[in-house]
Amino acid sequence: GNFAAPIEDTFYVRVYGKDEDDSLDSEAGENERTKARIIVDSFETDPAEIYAGQDFTLKVRMKNASNSIAASNILFTFESEAVSDSPTVNGSNSVVVNSLAPGASDTLTIKFSSSPTAEQRSYTITINEQYDSPEFKNAKEAVKIAVGLKQEARLNTGTIEVMPDAISVGEESNVMFSINNTGKVMLYNVNAVFEADSIQKNECYVGNIEPGKSGNVDTMINGIAPTMDDGKVKLSITYEDENGKVSTVEKEIQLMVNEDQSMDESNVDDT
Repeated sequence: GNFAAPIEDTFYVRVYGKDEDDSLDSEAGENERTKARIIVDSFETDPAEIYAGQDFTLKVRMKNASNSIAASNILFTFESEAVSDSPTVNGSNSVVVNSLAPGASDTLTIKFSSSPTAEQRSYTITINEQYDSPEFKNAKEAVKIAVGLKQEARLNTGTIEVMPDAISVGEESNVMFSINNTGKVMLYNVNAVFEADSIQKNECYVGNIEPGKSGNVDTMINGIAPTMDDGKVKLSITYEDENGKVSTVEKEIQLMVNEDQSMDESNVDDT
């Protein structure tokens, strides 16, 4: 207005800073934006040892390893290795977590099935991540874990030949048969052990047997005492897996050990 004399006054202006979402140019690249880092903190399977053909549960503990950046709207998608007989997700392969604060973690649970014909080895499972951070929308990352599958060792024996199946004390009988590896894993340090009160303990080392192949047992068993039972001789076949764990398959063979007839006849002659 029109003043007779100049007037001096004081006033204030409130200044607002830009929102954090607007602090970066829309064209800013990935290296100019900050985002959370979501990692696998730990994982386990139930059962702990998975054999081919089993269903199992995978529990993965995911952690936001960032010190100050939160993650929200997190979508985890599990993807099996793209090979034949890889474990497959039994049901939905996705899990949603609303948010993970800096340093926070959450456990994801997914059910899997495995094929009975799966090769014994470790299979890679990829966990794809899609999430939001304050400066980075729809960030995408992937982390990997390895889950081991085992194959059950299997074997059978061919026809066990005992010749002869009746001997006298001090005589020997020949035992022959094959051990067939019918599984998909190597059998290590295969050994056959014969035990009974009437015979001298006998061990026959066969060695390693590859899948689909056979090893042979050909040994002599010595009679040391007359058979006092039904003539059953215990046959134990032992083998090791790749970790040195020993397993045993037990069978029986029939072998009668009689008194030494020559000694009886000699005693009759002496009298």
